Amino acid sequence: MPPSAFNFNRTMLCSGPGTFYRGAEKIYSSSGINAELDPVTQKLPSDLVGDLDTIKTDQRARISVTNTGHITPGILTLLYPWRNPLASIGKGIFGTADIPAWIHSTAGKKVTFKNTALVQPPPLILSRTKTAFGTAEFWGLIDLLGDTAAGLHKIETAPYPPADLPLLTALGLTGALYVATWNNFTLGGTKNGWEISFEPEFEDVTCDELGTIDRIFAGMAVIAKCQPLGWDESKIFDNSPIATGLGMSIVKETPLNIASATGLDVTLYNAALITTPMQWGKTTIRAGELAFAAHINSEGKLYDVKLAS
Repeated sequence: MPPSAFNFNRTMLCSGPGTFYRGAEKIYSSSGINAELDPVTQKLPSDLVGDLDTIKTDQRARISVTNTGHITPGILTLLYPWRNPLASIGKGIFGTADIPAWIHSTAGKKVTFKNTALVQPPPLILSRTKTAFGTAEFWGLIDLLGDTAAGLHKIETAPYPPADLPLLTALGLTGALYVATWNNFTLGGTKNGWEISFEPEFEDVTCDELGTIDRIFAGMAVIAKCQPLGWDESKIFDNSPIATGLGMSIVKETPLNIASATGLDVTLYNAALITTPMQWGKTTIRAGELAFAAHINSEGKLYDVKLAS
């Protein structure tokens, strides 16, 4: 085969970073943006010849991105919803109008997913030496037009960078000194800082003619973990729920607040200490990793995330 018949060379490579947008908010990634097109398929079997065909039975897109270099109140609102679960339980997370998300690449292409929603808030890492955000995940589903053959996306040519590209900064991402307070005392000195995880629950709504059309919000668990360096056996036992009577509440009607003057301010309302391990060894710290769980307070609030004031 002559070289000219191969029809490929290095100038045809497609690569490079991009910026993630949803609505009015934009996220600059720390480790790439991944979009997985996830068609659900079903084989049509035959006893005589094996599989006759494969058909598509559903479709979704999964977009994951880790924020860096840009924190605004709008981004925190986008990434950390359902702070008051009473307002959201039983409702579809995709809403009554299609909200698109798109990835704008430095190569000058814009890939838009027509109808999107956040399905996994990113974990928060509140530390002096680690960056603040883990990975967020968004889903793209069929839009209100309901054409399953049209795909979930559109592709456009658009020059990059946008005119409103801000100056990226590490402010609020790292270097912040966090102090935690709970149950009338301060939790100072941790091995690795704090990690806050968010575990939403959904029930998918599927339609025979359209596939998955929405996800119903059913609730969310918010858990904060740290390994304290200054807790001895007495402090662990004094705060452990192990001494609570069976059938009695372990919830403290007091928030766990983890805040920094230069970073984020995170609150878990009605926080209960749910795990209190201890360990002994030549080089091990006595207290293991503590875990606190948020519970809805009298105002219906589960948690809050905001920029330090």
